[in-house]
Order: sequence, then structure tokens, then C-alpha cells
Amino acid sequence: MATEYNDNGYRYSDVVVVLPRRAGKTTIVGGVQAYRCTRFPRTNVFYTAQTGKDARKRFKDFLELWTTSPLAQFGKPRLAAGQEGLEFLANGSSINVFAPTPTALHGDEGSMASVDEFWTLTKEDGEALEGNIAATQTTLAPWTQTWWFSTVGTEQSDFMNAKIERGRSGKSPRMCYIECSLPEHLDPDEPENWTWHPALHHTITMPVLADAHSRVSPAEWKRAFMNQRPAQSEMPLVADWDTLPTDQAPPAPGTLSLAYEVGIEGSYSAIVAAWYDEDDRPHVRILRQAPGSWWLDGALLSIAEQLDVPHERIAADDGGPVRAVTDRLTTTGVLEPTVLNIADRSVADTTLLGLARDERTLVHDGSAALEHAVALARPRTTNGVVTISRDKSAGPVPAIIAASVALHRANHPQEVGVGVF
Repeated sequence: MATEYNDNGYRYSDVVVVLPRRAGKTTIVGGVQAYRCTRFPRTNVFYTAQTGKDARKRFKDFLELWTTSPLAQFGKPRLAAGQEGLEFLANGSSINVFAPTPTALHGDEGSMASVDEFWTLTKEDGEALEGNIAATQTTLAPWTQTWWFSTVGTEQSDFMNAKIERGRSGKSPRMCYIECSLPEHLDPDEPENWTWHPALHHTITMPVLADAHSRVSPAEWKRAFMNQRPAQSEMPLVADWDTLPTDQAPPAPGTLSLAYEVGIEGSYSAIVAAWYDEDDRPHVRILRQAPGSWWLDGALLSIAEQLDVPHERIAADDGGPVRAVTDRLTTTGVLEPTVLNIADRSVADTTLLGLARDERTLVHDGSAALEHAVALARPRTTNGVVTISRDKSAGPVPAIIAASVALHRANHPQEVGVGVF
């Protein structure tokens, strides 16, 4: 249907495919692109995702499928940084990866473009990208198409939501709209309703779905796995946390910073390490999390000694129940940590969230405890300053607050502890 054409060209210039996670989007988009390149000689096909880095990562996933398939002999992968793609040597066609920047595709010409995970695009960025793609196709119409692939977005996904509205209305004759979602009237948390998933018994199983349901926030489950748009108030601070890179390798000596935090009403506490590796990638890792806070003083000093972390690279937020712990440490003279005021916390939280949500470069430990804290976390705005809130979050979030503070300390290693109350 989507690839229907006749002597006058393709019936649909826009193809919008909205599927849940793990439903085979990479396979679909890769297959369509490969078909276009093999069917039409000297065809340029372009591919991107929410960022250039995401586009390269997803394209490498496609290349893994390609190089292990019977078709591998017909295409030669390009792997050089910034030039990733696939060359079809027999007929001069190619698939080319690009970053969705304002200057993307300037001067290029191609008959097909694919945009993956376009739910992350703002209205302005989406329209600019659409304009850039249209410019590459001007001289080749009507033998051109733009394919838009994604899981459903949020209430803030204005660009995607407009396309969904047009697609569902059926009032855009040049758009082929394909959606597979749990009907809105069905409960996304009820296992008997999960059987609609298009990849069930193919690339995903009921136990896998059950495991995902237990690990992600209700809003992210609803969005990513049931393909239903959640209300903005339901959304976690970081969607797709479980798709961020994880690493359990030990950090290089002398690079660690530590932070500690106590949950609301002293429910439980966490000690988190942060550092930058040799490739300048930011890491966060829970070192210990346990009920209460009575154990925190001794554990913090013991961990700092074991990992050879200087006391000046230990930090805490200047708010909430953690202040009592910092007061004990400074009063007894055993430690004078760096204390972040509200402005520092805003910078710290903005940095952490930017690395996780926008740049997608944050490396975490893959622990259920940290993922749970992220799912519970909610923002607080005071006089225009945004921080991760202890009070407004859906539960105790000491791990993610400590991760934010520790990463801020890793970003400012030259500062000394202040211990001011």
C-alpha cells in the first residue's frame, strides 16, 4: 500500500508509521530503503533520527541485519564517522545517514528520506527538517517519498501530533497513515490487553512485556509499549531511560566524585558516584542504597577511602533531610562536603537531564534502583528555577538527586567544599 505507484509516480508522498517499541521499525525502514536502492538505479536515500548520534546507532543496527542476510553481497557499508551509509555498487544507489540539523541536506538530491523517532522533534525543528527534505526531492517528484517512523509521543510532540491528526482524519490524500496502538478504551496495565502488540510471538514475548511493565514508569509503558499518548502530567522526566548506554566497567582512578542524598521522611538514602571516562562520556552509578539514613555517615567515609576519593570531591544538596547528615559530618569535623544551593542544583539537574534526554550520552549502571528513581522523579519550579523535586515526585528519589549532584561535582573538580548552612 505505502509503496503503491504507477506511471505517474508514487501515490503517497508522505508515509507515517506509528508503532510501539520493539515492533520492528528498524527492519521495516531498512527494508524499504534497501528496496528503493535496488529497484531504482542511481537513487540517493537519506536516513536520520532524533539526533545524528541516534541515527548512526540505529543505522548500525540495520547494518547488522544487512551484513548477515543474503543481500549482503549487493551493498558495501560505509563506516567512517560522519559518512555512514550503504553503497550499492552495481547500480550507483546509496543510503546516507545525516543529522537533523538546520543545514541538513543542503545541496543534496534524493528520492526518499526516512525520519526515525520523529516524536522528539519540536514543531519548528520538524518543519525545518521537512522543508530541507522537500528541497532534495523537488526535481525528482512525483517519484519521491518521505517516511516518518516513530512510537507515539507526548502532548508536547506538536509536529508528530499534527501528522497523526491528519492521518487519522483521512483528509490528506497524499499521506499513507499506518498506526498500531492499544485502543484508548482498554486498560494498558491489564495483561490480557497486551495481545494486540504486533510483534508478540515474533520479536517479543509476554514475559518480556511483563518485565518491561515492572521496570518502566506507567506513562512510559503506556507510550512506548502500548503506543498510547500519555498526559504530560504522567510523563517521567526522562523517557526511554532504559535505552541509554549502560556500563559496569570500573572508572579510572582519581576521576570519581561522590554525592549522598536522603529520601523524603528519611525513607532511604543513596550514595552515587559520577565521573567522565577517557572519551569524555559522563557516568553515574549507585554505590549503595538502603533504608533510613543512620548508616550514611560511616558508609560514605568508608567508600571514599576504598575508592580513594578526596573529600573535596564529595557533595550534597543543601535541602531536605540530607542537611541533617551534612550537619553531623561538618560539626564533627570528619568531612566538609561541597553543598549545592538552589541555583547550583538547577544547573546540576539541567545538565543531567540534558545529557539523558537531549544528548543521550549519559551512561548509567543499568540498575533497577536508578531506573525506579527516574520513573518517580518530577520537576519543581521556583522563581523560574527548575529542579528535581523531593515533594512533588511520585516517591522517594534520592538516587537521581545524588546522581545529579555527583555529576555536578565531577564537572567542577577544582571547587573546594563550602559546608555553609
